[in-house]
Amino acid sequence: MTKVLSKKRPLTCVRAFQRIAHACLGDIERGHRSARRGDAEGIHRMRMGFTKLAAARKFFSAMVTDDGWSAIKREIAWLNGILGEARDNDVALAYVREMPKYSLLGVGRREIDRSVSFCHARVARALASKRYQTLLTKIRSWIDHGLWTTTSDRANGKLRETPLERFAQHRLRRWSHRLARYKDRPIKSRRQHRVRIMAKRYRYVVEALSELGIEVSHSRLREAKAARELQRALGDLRDLHRIRRRIGAARKGPFKARESKLSRQTEKAIAQFS
Repeated sequence: MTKVLSKKRPLTCVRAFQRIAHACLGDIERGHRSARRGDAEGIHRMRMGFTKLAAARKFFSAMVTDDGWSAIKREIAWLNGILGEARDNDVALAYVREMPKYSLLGVGRREIDRSVSFCHARVARALASKRYQTLLTKIRSWIDHGLWTTTSDRANGKLRETPLERFAQHRLRRWSHRLARYKDRPIKSRRQHRVRIMAKRYRYVVEALSELGIEVSHSRLREAKAARELQRALGDLRDLHRIRRRIGAARKGPFKARESKLSRQTEKAIAQFS
């Protein structure tokens, strides 16, 4: 008797998003304990978890946008404001400790130390709050049982059951083309944040798809690597500008060479997109 092998069903968009989103929650929860202790890496991990969740939501926006997400987004913004301020002060302190040529005057160093302590205390209070626990509960419930999972909207329902691989190829192509628009023109300071967010989303989504076992083309993997470099260079430029403002105009000299190098790295990374 010949044994009939059942064909493996393709991963649908709804299941893919839920798996990615729960992985993001896992990152957030793994960073929680160390973040409450004031550990910079824990704070960074939590922020990355929320950013990856937002990137996945954006990637599947045609399927998962509903009123539930709007409410969750406001609460994430509250927490990210606290985590972000702590992260900015951690970065400023790292510049002072590790790069003597950027060092502030003694008064400036003491001011940063106080800011770091204050912000870490705020993080600890926020993460110990009922508001934070309620946020995690709402996110988990929305991922599994949100309105978007049951809406009768025809387009939404069709997308939920669409094979991920087919959808992802089309979506990544669109995101790549949007980044490629900046190849032949300088990324002015007012646009740097926007481009950094776009690069960050592209990188995180490609990484998430690879972790799900979805075959991603070599060109997309190459672009994801470029997106990581673009995100890092633009992020470092952002940090450098913040430190410069903190120091004041009289002490801008040591930053010029670093700023020029980061600008060149940005141009090289964006050139990889097509």
